[in-house]
Amino acid sequence: DSAAYHLAGPPAGIMIQTARPHHGSSMQIAEPTASRLIAAIQQGGVEALEALLAANPALSNGRIVDERGAQRTPLHIATDWPGHFPRVAATIGV
Repeated sequence: DSAAYHLAGPPAGIMIQTARPHHGSSMQIAEPTASRLIAAIQQGGVEALEALLAANPALSNGRIVDERGAQRTPLHIATDWPGHFPRVAATIGV
């Protein structure tokens, strides 16, 4: 069960990377580009997402920083709670 996993750690031979360097761009959540990116993901706007990424490919692995300093990638946003965004599989495929 998950409680035992957290107490005992990962099984032998499994390595968990807790931190990795970030090489993408970052932007504040209030920036217009961040707002457009989030809206395209959450509304299933695959064509709008493709246009945003064509204009700025670094957005695909960039971080959006919220008011608390938490950072999320577009993939985090697409799979975020409550989830079930329209066309999410196509969005992730972009």
